[in-house]
Amino acid sequence: MSYSKINEDVLKSLGPETQFAKDIEKMWGVELRKDVMMGRQDFSEIDYMIIQPNTDEVLGYIELKNRTISSTMYKTLMINHKKMIALRTQHTYSKKPVFLGLRYTDLDLYYEVNLGHSFKIEHNGRTLNTRSKYDIRQVEHLPLKHFRKIKKRGN
Repeated sequence: MSYSKINEDVLKSLGPETQFAKDIEKMWGVELRKDVMMGRQDFSEIDYMIIQPNTDEVLGYIELKNRTISSTMYKTLMINHKKMIALRTQHTYSKKPVFLGLRYTDLDLYYEVNLGHSFKIEHNGRTLNTRSKYDIRQVEHLPLKHFRKIKKRGN
């Protein structure tokens, strides 16, 4: 498959991602805002800035992942190693919390980036529905035990 198929898959995921973002905004009482560059919305390294409502103050950052499987199917989340580097780098230089939100068919979870954690790295990736040779790359396996359920702030 081609690069256009990858772009098509990314664009198709924006609907579920947008709904997930709206749900987090409601639960956490924040605004999730995409970075807009040069007059157009680009696919940035991290999906959203977490904004204090009615301000422009950045409280943190969140990357969102939607899965079409149950949370009990695998014990780890497999994610691109370069994505994890970007999340860690943002945390390091911003000194703000950085999260990875994960929506399964049955559960919403989040992981807060912790520089003390290291995870198994493999040369692996999308093998069931491989779109191109670029779907196989370095990935990290984040054990789900490091994730917490998404719920209202203060609960």
